[in-house]
Amino acid sequence: MALAMEWATQGLVVPHVSQTVNSTVEAINAGLQSLKAGRGTLGKVAVIVDRDLAAGK
Repeated sequence: MALAMEWATQGLVVPHVSQTVNSTVEAINAGLQSLKAGRGTLGKVAVIVDRDLAAGK
């Protein structure tokens, strides 16, 4: 696990995020339903809590 964290810090391993959703209950539920239904989601679904922080602002 330590090696995996080191690689992630170095940018050698990057998780594939295929979808992002807002942090509302409705958006999170829709993301979960998409995962359960298998509708084209490969990788991770990330919940964005602060859009400015995610954009690097």
